[in-house]
Amino acid sequence: MLVQTIFLSSTLAYADETLVNNTGSDANGGFIATQIENESTDEEDINTESPDNNINVEPVNAETAVVKEVKSAAEQEKIKLRSAVISFIKSKNNRLSDAAASKAADAAIYASNKNNFDINIILAVMWKESYFTASARNSSCYGIMQVSKNTGAGFGFSVKDLLDPYRNADVASRLLKGQISKYKNTVMGLTAYNAGSGNVSRGNYTTAYANNVISKSNAVKAYITSYMSKSNPYFRYAYNLIKIHTQVII
Repeated sequence: MLVQTIFLSSTLAYADETLVNNTGSDANGGFIATQIENESTDEEDINTESPDNNINVEPVNAETAVVKEVKSAAEQEKIKLRSAVISFIKSKNNRLSDAAASKAADAAIYASNKNNFDINIILAVMWKESYFTASARNSSCYGIMQVSKNTGAGFGFSVKDLLDPYRNADVASRLLKGQISKYKNTVMGLTAYNAGSGNVSRGNYTTAYANNVISKSNAVKAYITSYMSKSNPYFRYAYNLIKIHTQVII
């Protein structure tokens, strides 16, 4: 049996200096996931029956107690992260119902995981643009992250689609990630998201929006990190939004 221990660094815990905004990754530790692989064994090599007294001998299960504990801890961390995000959203807009706050949190986590993008920035833009309100409309922009009708159409989404927080967060996250990658700078990427690439190219912009979003993203991280730490003293590292890859292969 081959045991591989994989250290999943906290690549999605961004705030101070994040992966996507070229400011680094959180150094508060990572999660350890264990993957166990069983080398193939011919059936005739496994004797599950005693020749002397016909007592059945159960094969050893590769999923040991340690692996089960790791998987359980990983699931607990995902649950606590979701709880932390919901708590943060409610702290900024207490008029949202529990269901609406939960849906906004799930949309942010979904978009972050799907697009490998900083959840702090996603939540900061949601906060800035709509106070986490999925039905928000402003001129020709729609939804929880205020995606324009034309931008949505470019991704194959209708206005109705943009009022769905999952689709809206997905489109906005892809757009944000692309702009930040294009300019190789978080401030300019956020500015292009808000003002448009054309205005940025012509120099017709200010960085006030971007600076505000970055400030909010720092507040998001501080809140969630504190929440996660207090919710379980055993885990003192900063939260980790990587998809848990604990897997047992029999």
